[in-house]
Amino acid sequence: MKQLNPFLFTFLCVFLLLSCDNEPIDFTERAEPEPMPEADLIVGNWDLTEVVLSDATASFDAGGIPVTAPVTGSGSNYDLQLIFTEEMKVTATGSYLQNVNLILGNQTYDQQQEIQAGDVLNSGTWSRTESQLTIDTGVQEQEINILELNETALQLQLTITQMQTIQDIPATITGILTLNFSRSN
Repeated sequence: MKQLNPFLFTFLCVFLLLSCDNEPIDFTERAEPEPMPEADLIVGNWDLTEVVLSDATASFDAGGIPVTAPVTGSGSNYDLQLIFTEEMKVTATGSYLQNVNLILGNQTYDQQQEIQAGDVLNSGTWSRTESQLTIDTGVQEQEINILELNETALQLQLTITQMQTIQDIPATITGILTLNFSRSN
């Protein structure tokens, strides 16, 4: 009986120490949910305020010779809007003027072209994580990086490939397009 008492005493002490916590011990493993912080911040109307084309090139044919040249670009005359709804729908409407500067040797060629919303942004259903926006048209998905999202500002970045005429020469522009929006509602 003397050997049972120290064992019983130890067991009771451990039991009392563990039972002092009011929280039940949960031994089940929990899976982390898909991150979607601040999902409601993107819902609303967003007006385009700035466009910057960077890390871009223009590819074209000059008298039968394929040419690739660096390009810079920006936007103006902004009349483009993104509308995100709580029903996970997004609509891109309007347009802006894209100003492209092609540098070929010591020559710089400037060209403006009206860009419709559908030329760079899809309309459809949207989903997102903290840094990635996906727009699904039902036929294709467009992946867009979210660089900034808060109550008043939205900054998106995507890789583009689009046709544009520069000095009467059709060219394929490839680069990174950064779009800045401000909330309009």
